[in-house]
Amino acid sequence: MNLKFFSYQKKKIDQFLKEKPELAAEFDMYIDNIQRLRPHTLTEAEEKILASFGLISDVQVMFMIYSQTLKSLSQKLLLYPVKRLN
Repeated sequence: MNLKFFSYQKKKIDQFLKEKPELAAEFDMYIDNIQRLRPHTLTEAEEKILASFGLISDVQVMFMIYSQTLKSLSQKLLLYPVKRLN
């Protein structure tokens, strides 16, 4: 999301939409959603920091799933001895 939009005051956005009613009709729902989320949106720097933790976290979770899958498979393979066909 382009966080520059949040730098504009709500009054200025409303004034712009009054001047351009064709844009208001087309984008009103999106702008209302963005305005509603404004208090819950971090700065661009904060969003980047949070996103970097999310990437690290996802990688760690995938590694844990992969490790547990391999561990489980190796344990199951030990339960079933391989028979040689001679």
